[in-house]
Amino acid sequence: QIISNITPGDVFINDPQHYELFIANKGDIPANWSFMSSLTKFGSKFNFYPTEGSLAPGETGVVNIDFTSDILGEFSETFRFHLQGNEEMLLCQIKGHIVGPTFHLDVRKIDFGVVSYDYLHTAEVRMVNTSKINMDYHVHIPQDGSYLKKEFDVSPCDGMLAPGDYVDITVEFIPSTIKVYDYTLAVDVAGVGDILLSVPILAECVVSTVKIATRELEFGECFIRYPYEQQLVLTNMSDEVRTKFEFLAQPPYTKTIATYEVEPEVGVIEPGENMAVTIRLTAEKLGPVKVPYTLVVAGSPEPPLQGLLVCIGIGPRLILDKTEMRWGNTECLKNSTRTLGVKNDSLINA
Repeated sequence: QIISNITPGDVFINDPQHYELFIANKGDIPANWSFMSSLTKFGSKFNFYPTEGSLAPGETGVVNIDFTSDILGEFSETFRFHLQGNEEMLLCQIKGHIVGPTFHLDVRKIDFGVVSYDYLHTAEVRMVNTSKINMDYHVHIPQDGSYLKKEFDVSPCDGMLAPGDYVDITVEFIPSTIKVYDYTLAVDVAGVGDILLSVPILAECVVSTVKIATRELEFGECFIRYPYEQQLVLTNMSDEVRTKFEFLAQPPYTKTIATYEVEPEVGVIEPGENMAVTIRLTAEKLGPVKVPYTLVVAGSPEPPLQGLLVCIGIGPRLILDKTEMRWGNTECLKNSTRTLGVKNDSLINA
């Protein structure tokens, strides 16, 4: 005989519940009763008290029921009460469904659009705990690599949200592969399950081409071992993405001819814009000089760009203040002195 049905419906995991069960003695003699414990998966989560008692005729007693579940799923438990002197059991049936915390993200997708190679891109997502229990969360991107191969950083990636609370999550993305990204931002809840909620992360990483204003940068005549500066203009040919460049170190075998320095050696050019870099060249030999340089565009599948620094190495230049010297009539065997002025008309010692 079922004396009561309790149907709490959806119950949050680890959320304490309390119910009351009333037992009435409708007979003419005292009734002694006792609760018979249940050892099923969900039955063991219920705590009945008191577990026994005696009711006078017409008396009604209250049995308290506490219930907290740390497992998910549907449950339908039937609990038994023994009546002394009666073989028929009193039954109490409790049905319900244990569910995890409810929460949501404020976006349906994270779309970075067209992104620049090896450049930081950022998006923000708000996660709200809409349930009445705490939730320990872990946010991650399953498709991302690990350690040195990671392209995404999620912060904070772990934490606890109180009921009704929210957290703003920052997703940082530095693409290192030229491709279309179709990843997911996933949320795990401790003690409940993995990837309970996810949103797509979309992006397309492309690399722009860089145009060099001139492949041969002319320095003209350069005094040997004296530095000269020229500017080389680089152009980002894309209107959508930034481009990152780097000048490679000068090959050692060319340093006997001339040396050069580039400033900056590494840089980022905004979409559709120009950047002037300063090249400082020092000739180390006389005569015609041609020194190669190499420019690498980060992530580009194309070969590195190459050019030449061209100059003519010259030595010091001297100017005399006379084009000829005349002594006229001079007495024999007697010293006669004239002065010749010499000027160093160069930027180096002579």
